[in-house]
Amino acid sequence: MWLKILIVILALAVVAGIYVYKNQEDDKGNNQNRVQTDSENTDVVNSPLEVSSVDLGEIKSYGLPFVIDFGSDSCQPCKEMAPVLETLHEDFQGKAIIHFVDVWKNTTAANNFPVSVIPTQVFYNADGTPFVPSDELAYEIDFLYNKE
Repeated sequence: MWLKILIVILALAVVAGIYVYKNQEDDKGNNQNRVQTDSENTDVVNSPLEVSSVDLGEIKSYGLPFVIDFGSDSCQPCKEMAPVLETLHEDFQGKAIIHFVDVWKNTTAANNFPVSVIPTQVFYNADGTPFVPSDELAYEIDFLYNKE
């Protein structure tokens, strides 16, 4: 039970970290990678949560952080993660891209990703690089073991 809660909290913390990191860049005046306005991002705002394949080139072109959840509608941990993904998808429209891929229905969709078990979430920064939490953020979300 605690592992399921841990997974949900970790996913939320990583998405929040990406969002905070992105907003800090914009606040510092770094307008080179500035997010497009909502009117220019209508495809992102209307993007579906569930997709059958992942086109990294297209997703990277929006200049937004993104999360791809590889799972299945018939996997119990995936079903428990679904409400969190739906909430993230709604709350971050135009700010981040959240996709779900059912790997049992779309067997080749995860071929180019490090997926060996489901659910697996893959996080990317707005510039398209895989997200790696800073030491400070990693320390904040390090609640697996008490190091004393």
